[in-house]
Amino acid sequence: MTRILGDQVQVITFRNLQKWAFEKNNLFTKLTKIQIEKIIDAMKITNYKAGDIIYHKGALCNQKVIVVIEGSIKKAKFGNVVARKGEAYGDEFLLEAAKTKT
Repeated sequence: MTRILGDQVQVITFRNLQKWAFEKNNLFTKLTKIQIEKIIDAMKITNYKAGDIIYHKGALCNQKVIVVIEGSIKKAKFGNVVARKGEAYGDEFLLEAAKTKT
């Protein structure tokens, strides 16, 4: 399979994991398949190391959705896991932004 698809195997795997995360998320399940595809097309893959800070305190977070491909995301202060492999994180910030606009 790697010989046929080449480097695309990893990209296909990541895309499928992103779709799966969206399908499991309460907010994102309300989107159509086309909407999900468009969002995934606009997403970029970024590697973070253990201990890296994704959101700084007080930062505007309402335009970033994270899909965890490997590992987990924890809150820095308490160490609570907020997202694990195959889960999307950031939807609550989108809801907060929508509430402030209305």
